[in-house]
Amino acid sequence: MVRVLNHWLARVLPGGREPGDPWWVFRDADGQDNDWWPQLVSLGCYPLVFFVLFGWWGVLLGLVAAVGTLLYWGALLSVAVLVIYVLLSLFLGWLWALVIVALLVWWFIYR
Repeated sequence: MVRVLNHWLARVLPGGREPGDPWWVFRDADGQDNDWWPQLVSLGCYPLVFFVLFGWWGVLLGLVAAVGTLLYWGALLSVAVLVIYVLLSLFLGWLWALVIVALLVWWFIYR
């Protein structure tokens, strides 16, 4: 599990690992050794904080915030996209909301 996670992080985040690095070492964009466990623990705080603020729905928001932070979207932008999707799905249905949010995300990334 840890190796799969480390492989995924190395593909998503800049830097990555170099040959001969132990599995717990993760290099940042400058090539400096970086233990990514503290970063992972801080990302794990998002679901806890959102749970305290919003209850069980906050866990979902916190997971979205953590994934958005890993993908360099930022926590608030990721939660905003989820909230926009939920609001649109209330009025338009889940499929149309998914299409609209996908178009908005595509426009935001490729504008």
